[in-house]
Amino acid sequence: MTEPDMIVPIGGRCVQVEVKDHTESATALEAANQARIVEEFSAFYRGFAARLAGWLIWQGASEVDAKDVVQETMHKAYRLWKTIDNPEAWARVTASRAYAERLGKVDAIPVEDIAEHIPHTQNGCELSAADAKQDIRVALRQLPMRQRQLLAWSFEGYTPTEIAEQLHMTPEAVRSSLYKARKKLDELLHAPGGGDQ
Repeated sequence: MTEPDMIVPIGGRCVQVEVKDHTESATALEAANQARIVEEFSAFYRGFAARLAGWLIWQGASEVDAKDVVQETMHKAYRLWKTIDNPEAWARVTASRAYAERLGKVDAIPVEDIAEHIPHTQNGCELSAADAKQDIRVALRQLPMRQRQLLAWSFEGYTPTEIAEQLHMTPEAVRSSLYKARKKLDELLHAPGGGDQ
């Protein structure tokens, strides 16, 4: 459907211009925006989903829980993509909240014996690294949830001020909690039977 032609003065001459329906151009613009969102989000998902899952595992989540929370988080991110300024920080905050809610809804599940899942190889270094990671994970699980969360943010390179901003805390509270968490983690890892790290 077109509107009546318009006469537009251009440089001293009058030119007749056909005016097309604005819904066609609006639909094309909307389609282009949607394609851009899909492209941007897909790149974010490919580059960050596995990192986010690993980050949740360091906070104490099981692999299954981490994958579920990542999927929930990414689904929300896609729906809200146009409104998200810092996707990585937003995803971490959202995933942390989802994981905390999940912990509140279910009873604690016993930690599986990871030793049977470690691949046996000729290279002892690979097993030592896996053992060290397991020692750290076991020690992290002994820390309060908030301290694990702050350590996970810190391990990703966020400063106490940046962490405080994302988690609505004061930088001093973050620094204090990180100090306590690192001290306790060090004690746990150096305790007899707490690993060789």
